[in-house]
This record gives sequence, C-alpha cells and structure tokens, in this order.
Amino acid sequence: MGLIIIFCGFILYLIAGKSVTKEVYSKATEERKMMTTGLYAYIRHPLYLSFILIPLGFLLITLNYLSLFYFMVFTISTHPDEECDREGKFTFVTQEVRCEEEYMKKIYGKDYEEYMEKTGRLLPKLRK
Repeated sequence: MGLIIIFCGFILYLIAGKSVTKEVYSKATEERKMMTTGLYAYIRHPLYLSFILIPLGFLLITLNYLSLFYFMVFTISTHPDEECDREGKFTFVTQEVRCEEEYMKKIYGKDYEEYMEKTGRLLPKLRK
C-alpha cells in the first residue's frame, strides 16, 4: 500500500510540476494566468498533495517512529498564528497552502475565490 501511495504522489508531483513549470516559471510575471485546467480543475494544490503522499507512503512502508515524526512535523503541523511572510523561513506544507491561497486571492481576487468554491484544497470536492 505504501508503494502505491508513493507512486501516486510521485506521478502527481511530475504532472503538477510540469504544469507549474510550463505556466508559471517559464512566463514573465505579467503573462501568468491562474491555473484551472488539468489537475488544477479538481484540486488547488496537487503539488503540495504530492508532498504529503510521498512521506505518507514511506511511513506506511517503514512503520517506524522516525517516519512518523517526519510525516507529522513536516506535513501536518500548523502554526496559524504565524504570518505568511515566508522569506528565508521554514514552513509546513499545510501552512504554505494557506499562505499561497491568501497570496492568490490578492493577485486574482474574485476569480480565485470562485475557483476556491469549485475546487478542493488538497482533495477534490464532492459535487452535488
């Protein structure tokens, strides 16, 4: 089961990473558009989901305290009181997701808020 989760996380990482590279890093700031296609049509943060799935898979394979510690501390721990000023600071995946969403709301405004209503943060929303 752990290998399957690692494999899924790795595939998710490759697909989402390719999309981010193509649509974000290869374009000038003024040319960038909000990503809402592919995996991003279902979840807002597929790349961050891969950062959770891969350590989870290792945890399930090894079943040791070190893997549990790594998974808990680096992927799930949250510090909601901290500001989103991440420059030069270590952040947790869940904290990074929230900060990125605040940033995206500032950049794209109402469009991003509507996108948030349609998609899940890390898992697809169940449609009615």
